[in-house]
Amino acid sequence: MSGETDELHAEIERLRQEVERLRAGTPGEPADPDAWLRTILAHSPDVISILSPEGRLLFLSRTPNGSSPDRALGVDTRDFVPQKDRTRWEAALREVLETGQPRRVDVESTGGRYWETRLAPIRAPDGSPAVLGIATNVTARRDAEHALRDSAEKLRLALAASQVGLWHWDVATDDVLWDEATTRAFGQRVPARTRDEFVAAVHPDDRARVAAAVSRSLETGVYEDLELRAVGSDGKLRSILIRGDVVRDAEGHPTALRGAVLDLTAQKQLEEQLRQAVKMDAVGQLAGGVAHDFNNLMLVILASVDLAAAAPDRTRRDELLAGIRSASERAAALTRQLLVLSQRQPLARGVVDVVEVASDLVRLLRRVVPASVEIELVAGEPVAPVAGDRGPIEQVLMNLCINARDAMPSGGRLTIRIENVVVEGRYLDAHPWGSPGRHVLLAVSDTGTGMTPEVQARIFEPFFTTKPPGRGTGLGLSVAYGIVRQHGGILHVESERGRGSTFEVCLPVAEGPPSAPRREVEGAAPGGHETILVAEDDEGVRRVVEHILAGAGYRVLVATDGEDAVRAFAGAAEPVQLLLLDTVMPRLGGLDALERIRALQPTVRAILTSGYSDAWRTDDPRLAGVDLLPKPYAPEVLLRTVRALLDRDT
Repeated sequence: MSGETDELHAEIERLRQEVERLRAGTPGEPADPDAWLRTILAHSPDVISILSPEGRLLFLSRTPNGSSPDRALGVDTRDFVPQKDRTRWEAALREVLETGQPRRVDVESTGGRYWETRLAPIRAPDGSPAVLGIATNVTARRDAEHALRDSAEKLRLALAASQVGLWHWDVATDDVLWDEATTRAFGQRVPARTRDEFVAAVHPDDRARVAAAVSRSLETGVYEDLELRAVGSDGKLRSILIRGDVVRDAEGHPTALRGAVLDLTAQKQLEEQLRQAVKMDAVGQLAGGVAHDFNNLMLVILASVDLAAAAPDRTRRDELLAGIRSASERAAALTRQLLVLSQRQPLARGVVDVVEVASDLVRLLRRVVPASVEIELVAGEPVAPVAGDRGPIEQVLMNLCINARDAMPSGGRLTIRIENVVVEGRYLDAHPWGSPGRHVLLAVSDTGTGMTPEVQARIFEPFFTTKPPGRGTGLGLSVAYGIVRQHGGILHVESERGRGSTFEVCLPVAEGPPSAPRREVEGAAPGGHETILVAEDDEGVRRVVEHILAGAGYRVLVATDGEDAVRAFAGAAEPVQLLLLDTVMPRLGGLDALERIRALQPTVRAILTSGYSDAWRTDDPRLAGVDLLPKPYAPEVLLRTVRALLDRDT
């Protein structure tokens, strides 16, 4: 073994010296060409062969399995080719001989290897035609290509199944590449090829936001996920989520953006359907609760009316009428609560001192809360006033305190904490409907039973209650939530079972001194002799209002809607000193009717009345000089409002 190695080393050294001699041009014996040819053939990675026109081996440099090439001489090369490739192999040999042009053919050998064979026409030493074959083993490359194609196909199938599209934007050339899934997600017939074509597919209202996000990504090198609306070729809107990353060059400069696109349209539609289903479920629950409470109230009213008609004496009749009045007031209160839930209850905007509100409430609570419950009011530094309506804010605080009391049946501590805060960051992220900036925090805490996460998730639902029948309507917290939202504030709860609860109310700070609390005017309601035009589409309300005003001495003209009111005013035989208009009426609403009447008489005075009105919460210039009277109202409130406006200096 050692001798063979020495001989091999000697042969290698001889060849090296011969090569060096040839390079240097050193005189000496010329190298043996046959020796050089044998060396080249022995060390070539390719298999070199000479074939007869019939395809038989005339010469073979080496065999793939290392056996002697001489044993293969005369063998038909078709024997080395699988049946599926023989037709191509024979055609390639025939084409080389007929055309005299080289030809390449890829075939599989019987050993499972793949060969790229280059065929060329040559002449044998005796001048007969032959074919030179140089075969390269491409098995590894072919396997890699197949693996790559398999991976690409699997990726294509995965992307198709996930409906994820791919995109690329070159910053320098402005070229945009969209695959089929991205084109389909955007609802386009053809893919976008430039940034302008991409922008054209984005909803106009989203283009500025998208452009700003792209600019930030290029400046910072950090891609921002984008959710946008796309306008398809059919004009339909689609919801798109675009994710990606920033491609940089060697110096770190952004050169491209690339990423994935996901069509969220179907998901958004399902989310909207779910919201609608939840909304309808809530509406059904709300309607059921309202129907239950109103049925009870109507039972009291209707039964009392029948009993009053048959009452044997005035005392009994007065008792029944008092019951009717009480039930009616409860019905009105329930209506106000429902309007609060819908955030359509008009607010008397002002500046409220919440510390004063809480102090007054604590004095009241000490009379209605058991002695086992300790009440503490904590207000540190001077607390800023808030913008809002004192009455509803009092109601919020009262509802939260009553709930806290009920959560401590065995006693405990009820704490009202008031302080100035700034709403921002995570707190605002968790309550996106709120506004950033200075607020006043009213926190009501108890040491009671606390709530489970399941109960916390439902506490603001109308008519949801954990109290036993007869102990609550389930409207307290939902009304408080509606009032806080109507004030532009935030209502947040933290609770743990067995460790109590804390309700946090954040209300925006107001500028200016607090408004004085409203006081009820005592004494009999005054009347008068002026002419008043009443426009009301509800016949029952119209008759009652006419009766109240006429009973106080006023001359009353009535109209069934806004257009009727304009005609009645224009055709009145005597001047009309005051308009009493319902805000929402068929054909023509109260504000529009007022505008037309003011065109006839600019100085006419007016009262707008409604259970709710979105116009009351705007800066509509038509409301200048107009008094607002929410429904329902008592006769004396109507008469005092009318008299005050008629007596007011203009």
